[in-house]
Amino acid sequence: MPPLAKNRNFLVLTAGQWVSQVGNTLFTMAASWAVLSLTGSRFDLGLVSAVSATAGAFAMVAGAVADRVDRRWALVVTDGVRAAVALLAAAGLLTGRLPFVAILGVVFVLGLGGALFGPAMMGLIPHLVPPEDLAAANGVNGSAPALASLVGSGLGGALLALARPWALFAGDGVSFALSAGSLALLHLPRRPLAGRTGLGPGRWWDDIRAGQTFVWRHPLLRRIIPTAVVLNFCATGVGVLEVAWVRQVLHLGGGAYGLFGVAELLGLMAGSLGYAAVGRRLGRGIALYVAVDLAEGLGLAFLSRLPILVPDLILLGVMGVASGVINAAVATDLQRDVPDELRGRVVGTLFALATVAAPLGALAAGAAASVASLPAVVLAIGALALAAGVPLLRPSPPDVAQAAG
Repeated sequence: MPPLAKNRNFLVLTAGQWVSQVGNTLFTMAASWAVLSLTGSRFDLGLVSAVSATAGAFAMVAGAVADRVDRRWALVVTDGVRAAVALLAAAGLLTGRLPFVAILGVVFVLGLGGALFGPAMMGLIPHLVPPEDLAAANGVNGSAPALASLVGSGLGGALLALARPWALFAGDGVSFALSAGSLALLHLPRRPLAGRTGLGPGRWWDDIRAGQTFVWRHPLLRRIIPTAVVLNFCATGVGVLEVAWVRQVLHLGGGAYGLFGVAELLGLMAGSLGYAAVGRRLGRGIALYVAVDLAEGLGLAFLSRLPILVPDLILLGVMGVASGVINAAVATDLQRDVPDELRGRVVGTLFALATVAAPLGALAAGAAASVASLPAVVLAIGALALAAGVPLLRPSPPDVAQAAG
């Protein structure tokens, strides 16, 4: 993207996110592998993901924080704290002093950091690129972390085969430290801080409610939120079961587990960059969400009936393409429609609402897989994902049709 290639601030932001996402991938793989090795319980796998998703529910408060403070320094401080926590976890795992409960605590703290990082970053992008480059910026911004996760998945699989999970925890901490250093180099003018400066709970609630009100009054967002909640329930459940699918259904090792992440992220990159190229033609509307729902639901249904590595990787790639398109589309529409002083709160509200069912999805998947076969559980999740799109097939009310146009 030639205009973006000359934009120093955007390149620095993308580089910081790229590096930290490599670490995120390493940590996710290490946590799942370490928990399964420590307890051997599929339910505990679900509990880890549930704790992470629960931390994401604090994004409503984090969005209000992102609107009240300097967003650049919010990113720097967040990554600095996450670096320290991840390195301490690596030391604990290396010395054998990191029990299961401590892993849950680390997962929760890193999840809280992600809940603040997302709204702050989304609010910052429109200050780095002109409006006509937003679609391309969000496409690149979506594909860069996917590329980083691709590297992290391959690296994580190799490290799991050659070393132990503590090395992945250490890599996560180093990546966050590098990200914090790069984000500190952003050159931005000071912006007027939104909201009030008081710290009373009533004032915080007023700020959060302003974001919720905007979401509710936005016709397209109001229509798609129920479907997004169910799809996040399903996606979290599948993510929990991936390591068990590789080890206990395919009977393969860490290298194959890494390939699962590679397939998903290649699809995500293709979808994100595809939207960057044709985003203006695609526009926005209900049809985009219906397509995503079909890709996710049918992909899971076929996956459940094909416990073979190569077909599984292809299906995961297709589902990744759908996710990449929709992520870039939603981000671009939000940045264009939402006033800057509300952007952090609106993004935080949407993030929290979209992930509200994720802890339940993680726990339900872990519990179901404890009493039923993994293929049966994945098939049930795919059927639920398809059912989530049924409300979108109803005729659009006038305000939704107008927004979709």
